[in-house]
Amino acid sequence: IGSFQALLISLALLTAFVMWRRLVPAPVALALSATVLMGLSEPSKANEILALAIFIPWLLASFAPPIGTRPLNPVSAGVIGGVMVPLYPNFLISGLLGIGLMLVAGWRSSEKPRAYLIHAAIVVALSAALSSWYLWPLALEYAGGKQQVVADLWKSASVLDQSLAGKGSVLLFGLQVVGLIGLVVLWNRAIWARALGLLFVGILIARTYMLLRFTFTGHHFLMLYIPYVLRYMTAAAGVLALWE
Repeated sequence: IGSFQALLISLALLTAFVMWRRLVPAPVALALSATVLMGLSEPSKANEILALAIFIPWLLASFAPPIGTRPLNPVSAGVIGGVMVPLYPNFLISGLLGIGLMLVAGWRSSEKPRAYLIHAAIVVALSAALSSWYLWPLALEYAGGKQQVVADLWKSASVLDQSLAGKGSVLLFGLQVVGLIGLVVLWNRAIWARALGLLFVGILIARTYMLLRFTFTGHHFLMLYIPYVLRYMTAAAGVLALWE
């Protein structure tokens, strides 16, 4: 099992590199591929690391590519999304509001808003269709009230650890701070900064809702996974800011 976990984590980092390489030069992509481990590095959760590794570069390549870079083909983006959701859907669920904000901003700022809207619709529709074998039964169970949700009642120490730094070093935390500053300073200069900034805001709003729900009902709605996204995103933003 240990060898298989090592292979899957290696695959996650390789996949992250390939995804980031489409957006930035190879040395930058190499640094970015390692930042996912700041978000999540538990060997037994290799499938989650793979889903997280894909999540951020997939969003940027699909909906907010750098100037001079063509967006990811909508069919390819839809296939990747359709594979990523069943791998682990919680990262996507926690970022739904932020993704919505990202899409609205991308549509409003696009030189071809109609083409942008069609592109985004194809990606979303194809992702939903390819993952429907997983999503629809889940949605029907939730709608019928037949599910037994126990995971969001589990009082793990991870639920309380909502810090940005996690177990990282001072140097790595500095990289995350640089990323947060970069999101603000480069908001109007770099497409990735605005996109990740809106995603960050959306996730913070979702976390606020989850905290309130946890306070009054004891259900945290798998809030423990939100820091994983934020740590990865801010570290990646730090690398992108330094590159910019």
